[in-house]
Amino acid sequence: MRPFLGKIHHWIYAKTGAFDNILFSLPVVLAVMIIYWFVRCALHRHRFGAEYKEIRRRSLINEIIRLFLVGWLVGIVCVTLTPSAFWDIIWRRMIDGESIGSEIWRFSFEKPNLIPCLAYYIDEGHLEWLFHSKSVIVDLAVNVALFVPLGLALPFLCKKASLLKTAIFGFACSFLIELIQCFIVNRDSNIDDLLCNTSGTVIGYLLYLLIKRLFAGFTEKGKTSANDLWKDHTDRA
Repeated sequence: MRPFLGKIHHWIYAKTGAFDNILFSLPVVLAVMIIYWFVRCALHRHRFGAEYKEIRRRSLINEIIRLFLVGWLVGIVCVTLTPSAFWDIIWRRMIDGESIGSEIWRFSFEKPNLIPCLAYYIDEGHLEWLFHSKSVIVDLAVNVALFVPLGLALPFLCKKASLLKTAIFGFACSFLIELIQCFIVNRDSNIDDLLCNTSGTVIGYLLYLLIKRLFAGFTEKGKTSANDLWKDHTDRA
């Protein structure tokens, strides 16, 4: 088993670049998603009784969206609220058979960077460096992409979600993450992440509006929750 894990670890570390930490934490994300799915099914079976299969069938899209939002949340926690290379170290310890010591988690305060990188490059007079710096562009793009699922899922799960409310919620989530990174986790905290995360949330909501316009029927099915169906059933009864 360890040689197999070693090959996977080497491939992820060598081939996936900025995405390696995401992939290293993927087993934890998948495990939580599986547990969530079976627990939710069990709770619904107990609550809905004879109507269980019909309600689950009609709310399947909504349940899948919820499942992937849970996976997103766990992934965000794994990637942003653990020290840098945390999951890489976990994999190495598993492969080498060493015990996981407390030294991989060191609490400290990191002074946040409140100057956006664009303003920094402009101030230095080397704006062209930004567009030739692959690592900076990739980092910004990843931080935008990380929050697109949140902006896309919220309107399906919260009927009163608007562009402004969704953007504020994304900003609040990102701000909380940056605070934890700054005061608790030994990681860099900067305003670029906050701006990119919020932008990603807005992009996600705009994607929802596009889906709503092109596939209105799918959108309505996706917004139909098991609780809504159960309420309708009990009202009719």
